[in-house]
Amino acid sequence: MELRKNQIIILGALGIIILFLVLLFSGIIPGLRPIRRVRKIELEFWGIEDISVYRDFIDQFCESYPNLKINYRRIPESDYETELINGLASLKGPDILMIKNTWLLKHYDKISPLPPERFGVKDLQKLFPKVVEQDFALSQRVYALPLSIYALSLIYNQDMLETVGIATLPETWLEFQKIVPRLTEFEHGSLVKAAAAIGGSNKSIHKATDLLFALMLQSGCPMVDKKVTRAIFGPGIEALDFYTHFANAQNRDYTWNEKFGYSLDAFCKEKVAMIFDYSYILPLLEQKNPYLRIGIAPLPQLDPDNPINYADYWGYSVSNQSKYPEISWDFVLSLTTNKQNVYSYLQKTGNPPALRDFIEEPQTLTARSWPQVDAKKISQVFSRAIEEVITGKKTVSDVLGEVELQVTELIRTRF
Repeated sequence: MELRKNQIIILGALGIIILFLVLLFSGIIPGLRPIRRVRKIELEFWGIEDISVYRDFIDQFCESYPNLKINYRRIPESDYETELINGLASLKGPDILMIKNTWLLKHYDKISPLPPERFGVKDLQKLFPKVVEQDFALSQRVYALPLSIYALSLIYNQDMLETVGIATLPETWLEFQKIVPRLTEFEHGSLVKAAAAIGGSNKSIHKATDLLFALMLQSGCPMVDKKVTRAIFGPGIEALDFYTHFANAQNRDYTWNEKFGYSLDAFCKEKVAMIFDYSYILPLLEQKNPYLRIGIAPLPQLDPDNPINYADYWGYSVSNQSKYPEISWDFVLSLTTNKQNVYSYLQKTGNPPALRDFIEEPQTLTARSWPQVDAKKISQVFSRAIEEVITGKKTVSDVLGEVELQVTELIRTRF
């Protein structure tokens, strides 16, 4: 039976459509491929600051990755290390994380370092102060990058200093010693006003061991050998002796004891004129006593021509459990090295900058640190050592020798 003309046209059209569909879904037609569903990527970011600090940046970053979502979780600083360890142990930890500048030796095996060809130690040296290389570079690999760096400072009560006629702040420890008796007050042989919170252990002084470490570094103590195989505290004997003599009632410079009260509380009650701490503590002090006239000055030095300060800060890093380390490091690099993003962070937080282009305070450039395999345990060991010296149980030389052995054992246990 002959096909009508219209039937032939319809059959021909159907044949063309079928052939087109076959070629389309087989990917033969140039420029046309089978449609694939784009997989959505989710990154977990754990930090210590409010989401408002990062929200704009996260939104802007995700615009470059339409299939990307970043979930932020804020954790109190006091709980952060425990939460991080538990999260990673249960394989439910973050992709992007924060670490303290003293944590690298303890937690480096949990981190996926930056590939050297992407961002190496030379890049780190160019963009950040020396202390960042000390804290976050290991075996020529970069493990974390900071946004801000705090340096230990002298925080003082302006009214208490002005009352006794002290118009200029001490730049050296010798100048500091000279003003201590002018600010110290006794009643019936008991200390009622202290010049400074110095000489005590962590029990009575916030950041007591940080101040001691700063003194030891200023005195030239290496703290550990170059390969971090043992502790070397011998050259720090004079520093420990100097620190603890302010808590010895037999000394002219006596101005502190462990029963005087906690340093931050005593400062807010105007019972102590000076404390040594970081500027991030100022909001807490102002909250405790909004009527205080608080000033802040650089840490006194042993040698003003060779200043050495002590740093405390956080870095941003990437977990070695992350399924997306490249994107995670893209996030960290953009957050910490892009000038516009860094500027936005600094404007929101008021924190002191880590990026060289924004640093104005020399204390940041001269801030130093030292490798600690377990900062918390080491601080506890030194705090007990301070107690043993000021109670007269042991000499400075004996106690420092024991601390050296204890920290060396910590190093050997870790490695």
